[in-house]
Amino acid sequence: MKTKPNRGSLAYVKTSLIITMKIFIFFFSILSFGFSVENGFSQDKKITFTEDAQLSMEEVVGSC
Repeated sequence: MKTKPNRGSLAYVKTSLIITMKIFIFFFSILSFGFSVENGFSQDKKITFTEDAQLSMEEVVGSC
């Protein structure tokens, strides 16, 4: 439940702090996801199969 803030000098400080926190969270998420490219998963990786094989789910999941 939200309450109406008092329209005083503290309302301006509270609003500016909330906006500043949102901006910092936004930029931090951009930086954290932007610098993780080297360790991330690629979606355009080429896969070649040299022979036919049947694998169980444990073998597939265990190799990751």
